[in-house]
Amino acid sequence: MSWHRTPGLAWTDGRDEDGVVLRIATFPDTRVYTLTGGATLIWGLLAEPTSRDDLLDTIAEQSSVSPDDLAGEVDSCLSELAGLGLLMESR
Repeated sequence: MSWHRTPGLAWTDGRDEDGVVLRIATFPDTRVYTLTGGATLIWGLLAEPTSRDDLLDTIAEQSSVSPDDLAGEVDSCLSELAGLGLLMESR
C-alpha cells in the first residue's frame, strides 16, 4: 500500500514567521487548506506514491528520531490529510 496526493489539487508554498506554509486548493469545490510543520514535510515526500514505512524511514533519517517514535504522529497526519481529501491510499 502506498500514499499519494489526490489528483486535481493545486498548491503553492511559501514562508511565514513560523516556517514553511503550504496552501492547497481542492476542485471543483474550491476549499483551501493550510499546512504547516510536519504536514508540509509529508506533503513534499509524497510527490511520488510512497509506502508508510518508507515515509517513516525517510522522516526518521532527516530528523534523527526513530520510526517507532514518529509512527503515531505520521499516521495521524496521513489520516487527517486523507479525511480532507488531500491524500489517497492505494494498493
